[in-house]
Amino acid sequence: TALSPVDDEGVLLKDFEKCNANSCHYNFKLDATDAKSLKILALPSLGAILVPRTWTDVQANTGANGSGSAILMSPDGHEAITLYNSALCAGCGMPNVSLYFPQLLQRSLNYDYGGMKDPQKKLALVYPSKNVAFFSYQIPQRPSKTHGVAKYNQEDGFNFQDIHINLNEKNQHFARPMLNFYNSTH
Repeated sequence: TALSPVDDEGVLLKDFEKCNANSCHYNFKLDATDAKSLKILALPSLGAILVPRTWTDVQANTGANGSGSAILMSPDGHEAITLYNSALCAGCGMPNVSLYFPQLLQRSLNYDYGGMKDPQKKLALVYPSKNVAFFSYQIPQRPSKTHGVAKYNQEDGFNFQDIHINLNEKNQHFARPMLNFYNSTH
């Protein structure tokens, strides 16, 4: 199992500098061995993510409203990362956010967006803040758990984003830095 995507001191890794035309600098600590095995990939509508260096199979989509989704696969097809960003489409994000933040389910239903529940409690959730959830779940017949981060923002409209990472046992140690990076840059 992957460790919690919170660093050892319990402080979320938040500090990074935006990219400019010449360089990108992230104030993010990454073990030297992991740095040799991972790369930063920038996806339209989704932002920068940390992925295994050997992964090149990427399918990404951007909607007319700015929403985005992507799936990245390992070369053997046994590992995957999925991402979603609702942009400012409340009707796109509210049904999804209700799965991770049940307190928003009634609001989503009131707007006729629909919603999702986890009545069998298959989703393990940890809330480091009001609008961020770290989660994990087991897909039947899969040897390893899926781990992820879900977050929403309703300051200037409504936005929901999430990432799901499913790695084989030998690569599970990459989940923590990948989720930390996502959480700190989104």
